Amino acid sequence: MVDQYGFAASYESVKRFVRTLRHTDPHQFDRLEFLPGEEAQVDYGEGALTVDPNSGRYRRPRLFVMTLRYSRRSFRRVVWKSS
Repeated sequence: MVDQYGFAASYESVKRFVRTLRHTDPHQFDRLEFLPGEEAQVDYGEGALTVDPNSGRYRRPRLFVMTLRYSRRSFRRVVWKSS
């Protein structure tokens, strides 16, 4: 740090600064509670190039994932259209 940036403070100053960067746990943690069937999270993503069985051409399929909030069970499906 001295050679590259011309840092002039002491090593103890660096230690005091780095000590403030350490991770601390939050004081309060609110867990969200849901009843069965009340909420789900839906995500889409893109898959790898795959041969489309209808056209015979390479396409990227869409990846559909729905996760139930209560049980955290998930349903996954590869689809060609997001609609």
